[in-house]
Amino acid sequence: MLDLSRYEYKNLLLPNIKVAVSLRDRSAQDRTLKIHPNIGDFIFQAARQFPTREFICGSPDYTADSLVATHFTVYENREDVGDVWWDSNSKRGVVYCLRNKRIENQRQRGECTKTKDVNKAVKLLGKFFSPKTLTERIEEARDACDKSLSSTFRDKKDKFYTNYNFIVSNLAGYLMNDWEKTKEAATTRGVDVELLEQTPGKYEDYMIISRVYKRLQDGLGALVVINGNDYAVSRKDEMKIYSSEDLPEWIKRGVGMLKLIEPKNVIGGVGFKISADSFYVIEGEQ
Repeated sequence: MLDLSRYEYKNLLLPNIKVAVSLRDRSAQDRTLKIHPNIGDFIFQAARQFPTREFICGSPDYTADSLVATHFTVYENREDVGDVWWDSNSKRGVVYCLRNKRIENQRQRGECTKTKDVNKAVKLLGKFFSPKTLTERIEEARDACDKSLSSTFRDKKDKFYTNYNFIVSNLAGYLMNDWEKTKEAATTRGVDVELLEQTPGKYEDYMIISRVYKRLQDGLGALVVINGNDYAVSRKDEMKIYSSEDLPEWIKRGVGMLKLIEPKNVIGGVGFKISADSFYVIEGEQ
């Protein structure tokens, strides 16, 4: 959450209001810290009413002798739960702006909600700014799985076909079925040796992720999100919560193996690691 290697986070008004001061800019260390008056009342009231939430200004504005906080990211339990700032227009004057995924999902137009009333702004922050629910985390993991696995599938496919198509342009009669003969013929025709050495591995990567991707498309697997000591498992749009003791053995084995690799990677016959705490495990091949 905090980049302590580059910034010092100094308290402002209350312990849970902080401003990032660059450690690499000596002039910043001597400047007076201020909150812009157009948002000061809102931030102070919200920070006082919600003491477990931290209001951090990561990019204050520089003036001649001050650092002025105008835009805050709100955190709770080290989780980014939204952003607040002020804006002005000719019709409404100064307004408070609040934005996070929940607010975006409820709006038909625009990505933030605005109000002139400081009390209403504090209530909106209390209503919408809190850590994600388990259902929201499941939906987020589902979206990330669809996007990440799809993009990784396309990436592996493209990398394979980049080499494959180059080889095909030189060797129309030889492909992957008899690679040694293909390699020998390609070498005699001047195809780059390093490219030839890479191709079987790229083909294997593509075939492995193809099988996992097809399982995702066919619904033959489980989306798993670790929630504390429990496991939220979503299969065919049905979600169940398991303890580690009653987690199905094939899911437990798959998650255990996927924990050992980096996110956005696949293990053949096992599944795909979406993030540190979310996985797609395929059924029946481990």
